[in-house]
Amino acid sequence: MLTGCFPFADGDTEFINETNYYVYGEPNLDKGVHIGYEDKEWGGIGLIEAPVTAIGYSEDYIFAKREFEKPEYFIFKVIDSGIHSDAESNIIGPLDSLNFTSELEALGVDDFYWKSTFAK
Repeated sequence: MLTGCFPFADGDTEFINETNYYVYGEPNLDKGVHIGYEDKEWGGIGLIEAPVTAIGYSEDYIFAKREFEKPEYFIFKVIDSGIHSDAESNIIGPLDSLNFTSELEALGVDDFYWKSTFAK
């Protein structure tokens, strides 16, 4: 996991579903899209490095798909404390697709779909 800022990443920042979590980067550049958390003391700090290729969310969770050689999935329990370490300690993943599906079932997430996708 990436735990630093993204001072040299190109692109825009977009907050996810009015939370402290955000996507940052440019999907059309080699650097891709990252996911970070807005810490109230330190500002934006990275949680998941690129290349994030899709995100989705529910009221309590944010979901991310990242692709290297094969897809990896992450589940973020939405934390609104404004403290990066709280957000970082509430990440499940990386998971393969089978374990991701199992975790969704265990968390009671029934109707989930990707709301944003990014070019690889």
